[in-house]
Amino acid sequence: MKKYYRHKIPVAAHRGNSEYFPENTMPAFESALELDIDMIETDIHMTKDGELIIIHDHSVDRCTDGKGLVMDLTLSEIRALDAGSWKGEEFKGAKVPTFREFLELVQSRKDLMFNIELKDYPHLQGDRAYESCDKVIAMLEEFDMADRCVITSFSGRLLEYVDEKYGQK
Repeated sequence: MKKYYRHKIPVAAHRGNSEYFPENTMPAFESALELDIDMIETDIHMTKDGELIIIHDHSVDRCTDGKGLVMDLTLSEIRALDAGSWKGEEFKGAKVPTFREFLELVQSRKDLMFNIELKDYPHLQGDRAYESCDKVIAMLEEFDMADRCVITSFSGRLLEYVDEKYGQK
């Protein structure tokens, strides 16, 4: 594996520059890109209609003005929510980004690695968790970024799936 990090101990921006910006939003990621970092960590969920979005929690309750589980909401329902006001009035109107939007933002930063946390779990979403995982990895390959990513999850079963299906490539 190529050495992408600049620091002796690699430094990661957790959910973007989440200290000063609403976590896992484009403003947080844009700000993180201005920092001297080696990696960005982010969280991926799949919506009811099969779209990959970036949000940490299983529900939209904490970080948006909406209510409900991500897996029960469509992309258009989630995109209608305000994901910034909870952090400050100056962030009002920030949207929950899609994974594609994130990859389009960061794809030119060949010096960065990415920690992609899969938040859909087989014990909660069943086979949808594997579908979400496959879509994430397909999109990373589409953007030619798979070799710069670490896949993480709290689900051991999902990590075993990733290793069995993609680990030997």
